Amino acid sequence: MAAKSTLLIVSNAVGDDHRNAIETIGNKFGEVSFEGAWKWNVDCKYYTAIVSVENQSFASPVQAKNVEAILVLLDLNAECVENFKKFHNSLTSLPDVYVLLNRTPRASAVELYDEVEKFCSEVGGLEMVSMEATEEYMSDMDFGFRRVQNALLVNPWTGMKRKKGDSEAPADDTEKLVTEFSDALNKAASGQDSVAITSLADKLAQIRAKSKDLDRETRQKCAAQIATSFENVLSGDD
Repeated sequence: MAAKSTLLIVSNAVGDDHRNAIETIGNKFGEVSFEGAWKWNVDCKYYTAIVSVENQSFASPVQAKNVEAILVLLDLNAECVENFKKFHNSLTSLPDVYVLLNRTPRASAVELYDEVEKFCSEVGGLEMVSMEATEEYMSDMDFGFRRVQNALLVNPWTGMKRKKGDSEAPADDTEKLVTEFSDALNKAASGQDSVAITSLADKLAQIRAKSKDLDRETRQKCAAQIATSFENVLSGDD
């Protein structure tokens, strides 16, 4: 079956680091193969998908089709940072998942690290992930390839097939519960529905249980929605 979506890996020069990156990411959740082109057969808890994996340097224009995710492998030196910025500025649109994996410890290049971090925050939609040169961070979801994996796995790849019994991804399911909780909170606060009051605790318990399977970013998003709902009730906003 042909892949309908693409993960693009870019760095200053194409080399073994690209192959190592996709094998580190892909083999934990599925299988990576090469038959004239790289292919990631994603197989995680909730779905399967076939993703084409393409590689290029910063200097090359993007020619890959159906790019849904871009992974930038960055070493902190002046040339790489400048070439990355040129690559970014050449993009006509941002992908659904856009992650920059910094492979240089901050202590080795403080000014460049801070420059890239600021650049990513100003871009919006570009996440900077650090991979310090110590094994302890490899098991932490907020660092290294583990965080990259989480970012890629929550993307709804075109052509993905949900596994039986999981009609909705955990993020979609939890966000639906958050919306229902917000509606119940508004009805309870307005006195429109007495039943809504009793359902609040139940909804919140369900959200808490399901959020355990989510990545940190999605949990924070759901928590922010709940906090906003309470703020709107207290301020009298609709």
